[in-house]
Amino acid sequence: MKRHSGWIFDLYEHPTKGVVLWLVGEDGKPYSFYQDFETVFYAHGSEEQLHNLGKFIRTKYTKELVRLERVTTKEDLFDGPQVVMGIGVFNSTIYKKLSREVCKNFSDLIFYDVDIPFTVRYAVAYNIFMMAHCEIEAEPDGRLISVKALDTPDELEPKLPRLKILSVRPDTNPSDNSPKYLIVKFEKSYLRLSFDKPRELLSILNSVLSSFDPYVIQSHFGDGWLFPHLLELSKKTGIPLTLNRDLSVPILRRKAVNFFNYGRAHYRAPQVHLRGRWHVDVENCMTYNHYHLAGAIEQTRLSSLPLQEVARRSPGASISAMQTLTAMKRNILIPYQRQKAEIAKTFNEYFKAARGGLILQPPIGIFENVAVLDFSSKMASIMIKYNVSPETVVNIEDEREGFEIPELKLKVLSRPGLMQQTLQPMRDKRLALKRLLKSMDKNDPRYRAAQRRYKVVANVLNKKSVTDALKWLAVVCYGRLGFANAIFGRRNAHEVVSYLSRRMIAKPKRP
Repeated sequence: MKRHSGWIFDLYEHPTKGVVLWLVGEDGKPYSFYQDFETVFYAHGSEEQLHNLGKFIRTKYTKELVRLERVTTKEDLFDGPQVVMGIGVFNSTIYKKLSREVCKNFSDLIFYDVDIPFTVRYAVAYNIFMMAHCEIEAEPDGRLISVKALDTPDELEPKLPRLKILSVRPDTNPSDNSPKYLIVKFEKSYLRLSFDKPRELLSILNSVLSSFDPYVIQSHFGDGWLFPHLLELSKKTGIPLTLNRDLSVPILRRKAVNFFNYGRAHYRAPQVHLRGRWHVDVENCMTYNHYHLAGAIEQTRLSSLPLQEVARRSPGASISAMQTLTAMKRNILIPYQRQKAEIAKTFNEYFKAARGGLILQPPIGIFENVAVLDFSSKMASIMIKYNVSPETVVNIEDEREGFEIPELKLKVLSRPGLMQQTLQPMRDKRLALKRLLKSMDKNDPRYRAAQRRYKVVANVLNKKSVTDALKWLAVVCYGRLGFANAIFGRRNAHEVVSYLSRRMIAKPKRP
C-alpha cells in the first residue's frame, strides 16, 4: 500500500476502470488512481408499480450488473419520508442506458437522483471536493483504497499547487481569416508552427505535451476551431495527438447547443474537454476571463463541479450543484424533474405579491449631506436570516410554527431550510474574504488571488459586480428561487424574498 498527498485535479467515469482520479502530488507530479463506484438512483410509486419496474430490470440485467434494494430512510424535500426502490449500477455505460429506459417506460413513477453530476456524487460519498488537498491510500497498481480531505472549501487562503500552463492559439481569428500559424507559449518558450506543415506541427506539439507535461491548456478558439482542426490534421496524417493525459479514453467533445430562455435566443458553442488535463478556451468561457484560474479553482472547490465545466458555465450551475450537495448530505432525494407547484392565489393576491422591487423617483438638484445605503449580500442575507427556501414557504393556514406574512398569505417555517444551509457558509466566507482583503497591502502577492476568489463568491452571492458584463450575476442565488427550470425553485419563495427586500428598503426611507 502506498500513501500520496496532493490535490484532486480531475475525476471521471471510465468504461473499464470504474472511476479514474487524478492527483497533483505535492511533488508537482501527476498521479492516477482507479476504483469501482456504484451509482444509485431511486424510484417512487405504488408497490405494484415498483414490482413491475423490478421485473422489467431483471429481464434485461443480471444481479451482477444491477442491484435492486428497498429503502425507507430517504426523504423528499417537500413530502418527507418516501418508500423508494434503489437501483445501483457500477458501469457508467449501463447506468446511462438503464436510466433512459426506465424513465421512458415508467413515466408514471417519480425518479430521484438520476442526473446528478458525477463529481458531486463522488464528493458526497467520500466527503471530499474538487481541488481538495487530500491524502490517498492506494495499491501499488493504482487501485484506490481510501481518500481523505485535509482542508475544507471554507479555507480563506487554501494551499494550492503550482500548475504548469500551456497557451495555444491560431495567429488570427478563424471567423475573419484562415489561420496560417499555431502560436504556442509555455514558461519562457515561444513557438510559431505552420498549419501547412501538419506532420511537423503535430510532432512538435506532441513533444511539448510530453516534455513540458502541462496541467492546463489555455486556448483561444480551441473549442470551436483549433482543437477540431488539430484533430482533423491528426486523422489525415495518422499521427496521434496526445492532448489527453489519459490516453485510454477519447477526448470528450460536446456539440453546439441552441436554446431559448427568458425571451432570448442563446447559443452555446461546441466544447472540447480533456481527461487528466484541463482545457480552457478563453473565447468560450462565461466567467474565466474575469476570475482567471484562481477564481475558477475557487468556484470548483465550492461546487465540486469539474473546472472545465465551471469555466464555461454561469454561476447558476454552481448554485444548483451546491444545493444538490447540501441536499444529499442531508439524505434528501433530488427529483429528476421539478414537481412542486406554487401555492394557489387569486388574481388580486397574485398582483399584490408579484410587485418586484421598489423604484424611487429622485428629485432634481444638487444636495448636501447625502447618505448611501449599502447592503451586504442583501438577497442572500434575507434568505439566510428569514430561512426562505422552497420547502419552508407554505400557506399561512399551515399549523406548523413559522414567520407569518399576512400580506402574501404565506408562512416561512422555522426549521432550517435548504437555501439557508447552502448559502450561509458562502456568505460568511465572502465577508471573511472582504475583511482579509482590507487587511492586506495591495502589493502583497496574495492579494490578487484573494481578490479573484472574492469576486467568485461575491458575484454568486448577489454583490454588485466589478464590471458591467457581470452585473447580471447579481440575481443568481435569488433568481434561482423563481427560475422555471430549477429543481429546487419555487415562485412563492421568490415572492417572499422580494417582499422582504421591499420592506427593508421602505423602512429606512420613512421620515
